Amino acid sequence: MSRQPPKDLESPLSVLARQQTFNRRTRANTNLFEPHRQRVTGAIVAASRDPAGRLCVLGAGNANDLDLPVLARAFEQIHLVDLDPEALQQAIERHRELDPVLRLHSGVDLSGIATQLDDLDHPPRADQLDELITAAGNVPAPELPEPYDVVASTCLLTQLMNTAVAAVGEPERRLLELLAAIQIGHLRLLSNIVAPGGTGLLFTDIASSEETPEIATTSDPAHLAAELTRRKKLFVGIDPQQIEDDLRRGPPRIESLHRIGVWPWRINETRTFLVSGISFSVVPGKNIE
Repeated sequence: MSRQPPKDLESPLSVLARQQTFNRRTRANTNLFEPHRQRVTGAIVAASRDPAGRLCVLGAGNANDLDLPVLARAFEQIHLVDLDPEALQQAIERHRELDPVLRLHSGVDLSGIATQLDDLDHPPRADQLDELITAAGNVPAPELPEPYDVVASTCLLTQLMNTAVAAVGEPERRLLELLAAIQIGHLRLLSNIVAPGGTGLLFTDIASSEETPEIATTSDPAHLAAELTRRKKLFVGIDPQQIEDDLRRGPPRIESLHRIGVWPWRINETRTFLVSGISFSVVPGKNIE
């Protein structure tokens, strides 16, 4: 059995409270994020074809994994989307010189199920789980000035899954079904707000040094990721090969797909994640469905 997504916190009063607590705990870790930030920013810049293009970042949070001044030279507009208004405001306060470029979209539920998770009975009723699974797999497009030339999801998928684990509870036998629906729903959302001919980028943590200490010291993260995949030690629903398969079987708008790479991300003084990046392009001339 694969590992569950990382559990950073006990279940809070609400989905928003959980996310705000996580963002506050990692806000001061800017320096630790530097190698990870370079990899994420470099991949986004490489996807830009037009300096007048528009970038959308899903799950931007504190923006610690984004070099915003570098991105501002590659895009005319940068739209940062997150559930947590406080985190986005803190991010823009550090870069007031970029006000003409940055656009904030706070309070956006990218899971499509935050309210339902907050209202769950404990333990959840069968009908609540049915509704959760259906809603998670069909996330409505947020009210954004879409589409975008480049859309990046920055280590958001495991946060969405983590929230579901905290709300539903691990013993619940249908939890794996819900996590699979969250993955499918997020991939659909990501692909649907990319403009025709544009690029989507999915960055996601796939394993933690808490369960696999060698992640913090490996000199060959790609080999380690392959080994963890073989040993079924990745987070549930976060196998990069499974994600690629889901993308290829899923939205017909996707034209091509390739792996960006695998690298370590030191998130705090004691924990390092292994991160995988996947890029896909959208068929030119296809309308958003």
